[in-house]
Amino acid sequence: VVEAGAGEPAEAGEPAAADEAPEQDGAAGGEAEEAPAGDKA
Repeated sequence: VVEAGAGEPAEAGEPAAADEAPEQDGAAGGEAEEAPAGDKA
């Protein structure tokens, strides 16, 4: 029973992590773009 319960949240965490991964990458890209722009300025 404990394994089954732990398995449920684990599965939910996988898709959630996938959604967060692209969001974090996109946010990091925006910050990275601003950094070089500041150096050029």
